[in-house]
Amino acid sequence: MCYNLRARYTTSLEVITGASRGIGRATAIEFVKQGATGIVLHFYGDEATTSEITSLQDEVRKLNPDCTAVPISGDIALRDTSARIVSEAVKAFGRIGDLRTKYSRAL
Repeated sequence: MCYNLRARYTTSLEVITGASRGIGRATAIEFVKQGATGIVLHFYGDEATTSEITSLQDEVRKLNPDCTAVPISGDIALRDTSARIVSEAVKAFGRIGDLRTKYSRAL
């Protein structure tokens, strides 16, 4: 069976933890390519990941100018960071579509 993934994600709002590199970054890029309209990009917040998330935001804008990318920094192992991610996603988009995380202890 073949179906159009772009149609599936045209109203998609994604929250992706660890989005600055590796699997998280690849996941973010794929959702944007498939038409996600909003994406929350969690990253640790040190100098390296801040640079990487800025680069990812630029890539998101090039791939899909209609996609809003909201970066949120913090240690995902802390409950406060998890709560802030959810709060900022709801503030930016009114809801959360999907939550993609590589780390689920605090969530």
